[in-house]
Amino acid sequence: MKKFIIRLVISMLPMAGMCRMAGASLEQSFQSPPDSARAQTWWHWMNGNVSAEGITKDLEAMKDAGLNGFTVFDVPLNTPRGPVNYNSPKWHEMIAHTVKEADRIGLEMTFHNCAGWSSSGGPWITPEHSMHEVVWSEVQVSGGKDVSITLTQSTTRKGYYQDIVVLAFPTPEGEQNGKPGFRIENWEEKSGKNEQRGQNPHAGSEFSPSDLIAMDGVLNLTDRMTTDGKLAWTAPKGHYTIVRFGYTTRGKTNHPAARSGQGLECDKLSKAGADLHWNRFLTNVLADAGPLTGKSLKRVLIDSYEVGLQNWTHDFAQQFKARRGYDMTPWMPCMTGRVVGSLELSERFLWDLRRTIMDLMTENYFGRFAELCHQKGLTLSIEPYGNGGFDHFQAAAVADVPIGEFWTKRHIERLDMSMKLTASAAHMGDKRYVGAEAYTAMPEAADWKSHPYSMKAEGDLAYAEGINRYIFHTFAHQPFADDIVPGMTMGRFGMQMNRNNTWFMEARPWFDRLARCQYLLQEGQFVADLLYIHGEGVQRNEVRKSLSPVPPDGYDYDVGGFDALMDLRVEDGRLVLPSGMSYRVLVLTRMPTARPELMTKLAELVRQGAIVVGEKPVGSPSLENYPDCDKQVETIAASLWDSGRVEKPENLPAVLKQIDLVPDFEVSGEANLAYIHRRIDGKDVYFVSNQDALPSSVRCRFRVAGRTPELWHPDTGRIEAAPVWKSNGATTEVALELDPAGSVFVVFDRPVEQVNPIAEITFRSAEEAQSEEEGLTIVRAWYGNPNDPQQRVDLTEKLAKRAALGQTVFTASNKDFGDPANKIEKVLEMEYVANGVSKTVRVNENQSIDVSQALAAARPEPVRPRIVDGEEQILVFSAGTLDVRRASGTSATVDVPEVAEPLAVNGPWTVSFGKLGPEAPVVFKSLIPLNEHEDEEIKYFSGAATYRTEFHYSAADSASAILDLGRVEVMARVKLNGTDLGLLWKPPFRADITGAVREGRNELEVTVVNLWANRLIGDEQYPDVLEYRGPTASVVPDWLRNGTPRPATERKTVTLYKHLRKNSSLVDSGLIGPVRVLRPQIVPFKDTQR
Repeated sequence: MKKFIIRLVISMLPMAGMCRMAGASLEQSFQSPPDSARAQTWWHWMNGNVSAEGITKDLEAMKDAGLNGFTVFDVPLNTPRGPVNYNSPKWHEMIAHTVKEADRIGLEMTFHNCAGWSSSGGPWITPEHSMHEVVWSEVQVSGGKDVSITLTQSTTRKGYYQDIVVLAFPTPEGEQNGKPGFRIENWEEKSGKNEQRGQNPHAGSEFSPSDLIAMDGVLNLTDRMTTDGKLAWTAPKGHYTIVRFGYTTRGKTNHPAARSGQGLECDKLSKAGADLHWNRFLTNVLADAGPLTGKSLKRVLIDSYEVGLQNWTHDFAQQFKARRGYDMTPWMPCMTGRVVGSLELSERFLWDLRRTIMDLMTENYFGRFAELCHQKGLTLSIEPYGNGGFDHFQAAAVADVPIGEFWTKRHIERLDMSMKLTASAAHMGDKRYVGAEAYTAMPEAADWKSHPYSMKAEGDLAYAEGINRYIFHTFAHQPFADDIVPGMTMGRFGMQMNRNNTWFMEARPWFDRLARCQYLLQEGQFVADLLYIHGEGVQRNEVRKSLSPVPPDGYDYDVGGFDALMDLRVEDGRLVLPSGMSYRVLVLTRMPTARPELMTKLAELVRQGAIVVGEKPVGSPSLENYPDCDKQVETIAASLWDSGRVEKPENLPAVLKQIDLVPDFEVSGEANLAYIHRRIDGKDVYFVSNQDALPSSVRCRFRVAGRTPELWHPDTGRIEAAPVWKSNGATTEVALELDPAGSVFVVFDRPVEQVNPIAEITFRSAEEAQSEEEGLTIVRAWYGNPNDPQQRVDLTEKLAKRAALGQTVFTASNKDFGDPANKIEKVLEMEYVANGVSKTVRVNENQSIDVSQALAAARPEPVRPRIVDGEEQILVFSAGTLDVRRASGTSATVDVPEVAEPLAVNGPWTVSFGKLGPEAPVVFKSLIPLNEHEDEEIKYFSGAATYRTEFHYSAADSASAILDLGRVEVMARVKLNGTDLGLLWKPPFRADITGAVREGRNELEVTVVNLWANRLIGDEQYPDVLEYRGPTASVVPDWLRNGTPRPATERKTVTLYKHLRKNSSLVDSGLIGPVRVLRPQIVPFKDTQR
């Protein structure tokens, strides 16, 4: 059945390459990607605060900005209740409106299957169809006589209880006379009662034979008990324990949900639970969509699984016997932690119990949802991980769109590993899309300070993990009038991706860049060398560094469960899945035991020529067919490991060397790069990301031979021949010039013809050595009580060491620096010099000092090679000598005696502000951060400010002109002499103005969009316009709900959650500069030099 479910899901998916626009080449679709490649977003309706007008404006803004879809959630998070109750007729009217508007505008809609974000429940779920757990009562009696007692009914929740069985057994000696007795280590986790953390078999050191319950000593007394619990039994001589086993609802509810949408969670181990939830609720949502089901309403989502475990359903005992081949009844005392038969046998039963729970949850919850979706022409998205005791690998395989997640400004291993889990499931199952709940923000990161560049490296790292569709966390629905800004948030959470954010509607170039990246990452097939298969008892993936053995650098991998192993075959020395995905080496990890069917399959693969690495299993984990199962496993294991046909884990590097498999990707030096490799229509496509906030000049080696490299730039869509590269036998070495947090696709397509490329460029500057002032120097730093120097810790040396290692973001936290001032809000103060500019910054606890922008404004690199219309050129930014060596070994030396000095654009600048700033333009004699201005309207300004100035230019000085804005906070649109040069949203903030600059006088206009933070801090200096309970608004007043004028106030903003306070640190804002025109010398290299 499992196989059928998984393959049924796969059959619903578009095959790789199907989303390319008809007739378009890969290059054309990269430059103008289809809508299917565009990012999407969570869209949170906040506690019934919903309006049809707001829905339309939100969706239109999403489309205009460059998004392709959204997922509807409804959560309260202490937001004051709005007028639209969840699941009310008005709410369904809003859903119907949303579906129709999505169709009109051209957006894909996903619907989270219930209120809240976890998991599948509501008021319609009855206790009978809710999540169940085994409960019991027990009593000790003396035998050798007739026993007549009333057995207590155990825990009963919501008035629901059902009996399972009544068992009696001789009371272990350690439990007599009121003693607690022996219990199996972590028995609650092993029995599915609590979250499974400790599953390793009990070591048994404190176990005594007197703690044992003999198998033939377990008596079934169920037929001796009446429905009211009265038991009549003639007990043999001795001391006996009678256990009345039953089950009740766990009482788990979906959350965080409004009252009208909150209820019991559906049964995850029975299809009847999923069916009830679907028929009583989701069917009504599909009725709202009508004929647009499967069109604009595309899919259903099961988001974060956070509702815990269940270990019973109404037919669990029958399902267990059908799957495991034996009756579980006499083993049920193990579910109370006791030992039946032996410690080993009890552990095996508990393993079978957990495996049955996993399989049932895959089939009857995730799998049933998939079936129901497909019946309606929908697909299913799943975040296939959480605290439910289910098999993450199986759940990911069921999903049409598996979704991982990554958080901004915080890395958590259990979430980081979700990306490799979901990407692997997509690779192995030929699923086109790998979603990510992208940039999830906790309160410390939800403070209106995130922007596209600040998040870029984190997002690119997710791409390198295999993610190919961002689903932003989050866009809060804006139900109020347009002048209510920044307006609604998802309470204290979210990276504030909505139409009221200052930069959202200006960020189209960023969204276009994401679409280009995602287009290529959705095409073709992932290239991996290693397939890691986890043991059957392992539920979850691990991050790379925790795998055993750790994959060597330069070798990528997928991870999967035992189902994937069963689907493998060997072709031409590669391990191949039905999807066509293939690997060179199979690595068994966390597999101390294995069932015979897995070992039989493994032996078959080895006979076919598979290369396998892993620890030798020492038996079966299961009680099924015991003890023959162990003998089978041991026999097969001996034939594979003892003969050397399977290698030990520590030999993985030697195995790769033995089969002459060089790394797929290597980098010279210590650059901090991330990469991923895909193969598209015969093209090898590598995505390479600089994870540092400083520019990086690197030489990368790719495992590709005989083909010419091209550089595909996702930020612009520009495609160019790589100007500096050489072949190295089985690899090709390419020189890359990567911007701060920069990235590029390196594409190998055309065969190498008669070409002798530039292989290396060395530049010797005629100027003095680089100034020691460049880079970051920590002068002084401390953390603690701002009002008491005695309650501070000096961090100067500690942060200086971190700065020397490349750290550019420093967060004020007790976790990092200790707590020198208990119960007092602390600050981090840091005095530093960045590229020769001194600054002192103070931030509150849990806020960060980010110097990456200041460092990124460094002077340009001395040379930049390029190929223009087939001609090799080198842009030289300072006088010196070029030594150029070609791949053939020939070399040339070129003197560049003179390069025009950069032209300083000093101003004065006339600055015009948006509606939240001064009405009249203000003249700046020189550029300073807006937050350092003495005028509070400018100091606290948020929005778009337009800077205008003039400069004189002489074309005789250089054939090339590049405008360098220096430091910008946070993005700038540039016009020169009326020509729009586009939006600059990341450093270096430069634009080629060669075609726009003119001889003599030039008019420069730079419109800078900053962040909301400073205006929100400024407004905190004035009385509130809303009533708050802590940081959360406690009521939505009539004027806000009805869109009538607000009361008189000096505040310019309205927000229902305060992320910032009056004493929060201001952020640097505006055009900071220095602004210059760079005038590099163009040095051509003719064909005669080849």
